[in-house]
Amino acid sequence: MCHNKGMETQEQKLQKLKSRWLIPTIIVVGIIFLGLGTWAGYIQWNKPKNSQQLPQEELKDEFEGWQIYRNEEYGFEFKYPQSLKTTKDEIKIRYENGQKWYQLELTDSSAAEAPFISFEVNPDGYGPFFPDKRYEIKESTDNGIETLSILLEEKSENSDDGYTLIMPNSIAAKNGNNYFTHFIFKEGGKDWEPVFKELLSTFKFIEPISNLECNNSSKYFVVSKNYEGDLGSDFLVKYKTSEDQTISCKYVVEKTNFEIKDQGPAYFFALTDNFLILDYGTAPPPRTLIVYDLNSRKEVYTDSYSAPFSILNDVITYWSPIEEKATNENCPGLSEYTANWFGAAIEAHVSVNLSNLVKKELGEYRCSPTQ
Repeated sequence: MCHNKGMETQEQKLQKLKSRWLIPTIIVVGIIFLGLGTWAGYIQWNKPKNSQQLPQEELKDEFEGWQIYRNEEYGFEFKYPQSLKTTKDEIKIRYENGQKWYQLELTDSSAAEAPFISFEVNPDGYGPFFPDKRYEIKESTDNGIETLSILLEEKSENSDDGYTLIMPNSIAAKNGNNYFTHFIFKEGGKDWEPVFKELLSTFKFIEPISNLECNNSSKYFVVSKNYEGDLGSDFLVKYKTSEDQTISCKYVVEKTNFEIKDQGPAYFFALTDNFLILDYGTAPPPRTLIVYDLNSRKEVYTDSYSAPFSILNDVITYWSPIEEKATNENCPGLSEYTANWFGAAIEAHVSVNLSNLVKKELGEYRCSPTQ
C-alpha cells in the first residue's frame, strides 16, 4: 500500500487546529482573570472606611442626670436638674367649690445665684410681678403629647436690683387647669436662663387623675386615692429620705410605703410632724377623728369631733361631745333644735398632745345641734 507524503493525515490536521486555538484561549482566559482581579481591587478600594468594626460612640442624653417630677392630680410633669430641691409642694388654699390652689417651688440654695422656680395651678390671682424678661408660650401637641413651646422672648429690664426675673404668660391647658410660673436668679454669676428654657422644653401636660390628692410634710408624702363610685379613700404614705426630697403625686405602692386601705368613708384631714389624721363619716358633725402614728404605722387614737379644728406641731384642738345632757339651762337653743327635729349635745373645747395621747378640756363649753 502506498502512502502519499503530500497528503496530511486526519490526526495531523486535528493537531494543527489545537495549536491554532491554544494561544487565543490563553489570552482570553488571562484577560478574564485580569478583569476579575481589577474589579475585586476596585471594590476593596472603594469599600466604606467606616465599615470596620469600630466601637460606636454612645449618644449623650441632653438631660442625663435630671429627675422627673410628675403630678397626676394637677396634670403635669417636667424634668429638672438634681441640684434643684423642693422647698414647697402643697395646697395653698382649698375653696368651698372643691377647687384647690396648688403651689410647687424649687431652688438651688448651694448656688451663688440662688435660682428659684415657682409653679402654681389654679391660683386666685398671681402677682403683681415686674419681669425683666417675658416669654410668650403656648400649649403644643408633639406626637400626641401636650407640651410647652416658647414662641417669643421680650426683654425689658424693669429694675437694677441685681436679679433677673423671667415670667411666661399663663396657660389655660386642655386638661382644665390654669398654670402659672416664674423664674428668678441673681445676676453676675452663672446664667441660669438656659436651664429654665430646657426645663420648660420638658414640660408635659397630662390628663389629671381627679381621684388623687397629695399632701406633703418635712418627713412624709401622703397620696389619697378616692374610691371610684363609692365613699372614702385609700392612703399611701411615702417616707422621705430628706426634707427637700421631691416625690411624684401618683399612687404606686412600693416596698417601703405604708398603705391604709379599705377603711370605708375615711378622708384625708391633716398631716402633722409624725401623725396622719383622717376624717371618718358622711353625716353632719360630730364626726370621727382617726389618728395614725406614722413611725409605728399603727392607729393610735379615735374621737368624736366638731370644727373648728387646729394643729400646732403634734398638738390638735377641736370640740368634742361630753356626757353632760343638754338642758334649757346649758343649751339656750335646745327648743329651736328640737322644733326642727334636731338633737343637741354639749361639747367641750379640748386639746390632744399626740405624742403622749393626753386629752385635756380647755374650760370652754357649747351646745351644738346633732342629727
